Amino acid sequence: VNYWQSLIGAAILISYLVLTRQSLPIGRNYLSFYLICGFLGSVVPGLLYFYAVIHVSPGVLAITIATVPIMTYIAAALIKIERRSTFRMLGVCFGALSIILLIVPTESLPDRSAVPWVFAAIAAAACYTAENLVIAIRLPAGANAFVVLGGMLITATLIMTPFVLATDTFVPLSWPWGASDWAIIGLAILSVVCYGLFIGLVVRAGPVFA
Repeated sequence: VNYWQSLIGAAILISYLVLTRQSLPIGRNYLSFYLICGFLGSVVPGLLYFYAVIHVSPGVLAITIATVPIMTYIAAALIKIERRSTFRMLGVCFGALSIILLIVPTESLPDRSAVPWVFAAIAAAACYTAENLVIAIRLPAGANAFVVLGGMLITATLIMTPFVLATDTFVPLSWPWGASDWAIIGLAILSVVCYGLFIGLVVRAGPVFA
């Protein structure tokens, strides 16, 4: 699913570049940006979440995703691109407490073999945090959000292609498309729109607000 999401998203944005007669910037600063963000925003967290969902309930995964703004605020405060706030730090403490209550009591996570997968999901959230900060700090000035997203998804697809072929996990979308195939295509389209808007929001409002 993660591979198709990146591949279809890349195809959509390549079409967007062709239709709008724009070219994909390939300067050194852009290439490093595509590589870092493609890796942190698509490859690693996508793989971790899609493997973790087999072992962890959707509710638990939703809580781990909610740690992204918490970790983003901590990192942004440490590198001084966000001001420190007592109320925000209080929110960080409550967020940390929620993770502890999620993992420690056997009632909330009765299958203890799922604990490593909770940490894997938190690691995926940390990747999103790092990506937020990279976008805020390293996105070249004046860049079009959807153009750079195209570069990120193309890079992510190139990184994942050898992996899915080597692990024999490639699943083709067979025609005629069924409900699951249409769901993957719809998810890819929604991801492109939301991801592009998110990049623009990070630039305008900062990584924590976004």
